[in-house]
Amino acid sequence: MSYPLAQSFPAQRAVPSWLHTVRQAFADVEDRLDSRRVSFSTRRAEEALELVRPALIDAGFQVSPGKRASVSMHRGHDREGNVIPGHEVDAFHPTHKVVLEIDAGRAAQSNTGYRAILNGALLEDADHLVLAVPISYRYQNNGREAAINAYDSHVELAREIYRSHRLALPFRTLTVFGW
Repeated sequence: MSYPLAQSFPAQRAVPSWLHTVRQAFADVEDRLDSRRVSFSTRRAEEALELVRPALIDAGFQVSPGKRASVSMHRGHDREGNVIPGHEVDAFHPTHKVVLEIDAGRAAQSNTGYRAILNGALLEDADHLVLAVPISYRYQNNGREAAINAYDSHVELAREIYRSHRLALPFRTLTVFGW
């Protein structure tokens, strides 16, 4: 099993060549990022973004300077031609039209996968969506350590959406990375 874990949808579509560069950005910092071994603070997504930021910038991504200041994308135009305010994303590649979202604890314990997919689907310039979530999210539950596998739950969500054919997503690819 290689790091980071990755699954792309739809499964029958070829993996885009740019995806290898994104995967390498995570692989290069595995010793400091692998959620199965590394303990993070409560701001794990910010820390993960900080670790992969230099490689993403080198690959041509516009990367937010932090979770509180993200790359802003719009959702199209209204009837008067005004830009509809959009969604803040962690990184965007303007040439390949890739939106990258890095999530952590909330991704494991709530429905942020659904929200990230729907928000990404509403973005006018997003042809590809990459969701990067922890493989293992550890937390305290009644004084005892517990763990959730956010990667598996996000892969299953994407698999069910693409399997059902009831919800047509506008992405050429949707990729889930487990960090």
